[in-house]
Amino acid sequence: DPIPPYYAVKEVVIPWLKFPGVIPVLGPEMRSTGESMGIDEDPYLAYYKAELGAGQRLPLEGRVRFIQEGLSPKEARRLEGLRQAYLEAGFTLSEGEYDLLISPVPHPELRRAVEKGLPFITTLEGAWWSLKAILSARERDTEARSLQEWHGVLQGA
Repeated sequence: DPIPPYYAVKEVVIPWLKFPGVIPVLGPEMRSTGESMGIDEDPYLAYYKAELGAGQRLPLEGRVRFIQEGLSPKEARRLEGLRQAYLEAGFTLSEGEYDLLISPVPHPELRRAVEKGLPFITTLEGAWWSLKAILSARERDTEARSLQEWHGVLQGA
């Protein structure tokens, strides 16, 4: 079997707005209603495209709010490294209004992000991937290509 020269990332699509008052954290009662897929030679751009398809428009710049209430000391240290990385990438840290919310713990602000249509991330790993995806999207075009085009790339491999 040929190894494709690209990455494919799938993301679930969950209609959080249809669950009034629910904080958007996956639990056993949650079911996705679909999924999106991002494909690119760069795994981070594939992730960025999958997020776009799922309705999560990761900002290329702006304000990031981190929620850290209730984190263990180890997780808080990891979050501090993440905060520094977002600062170095040119983002502004905010305790108020934001363009991206990162909350690795269930928090009511996640629900507000859903209601405002703002992107949110609920894991530290997802926040790192999102930052790398944003950096890739700043450098490269995120144009859409059809599955037939990608299949042609595979046939040429």
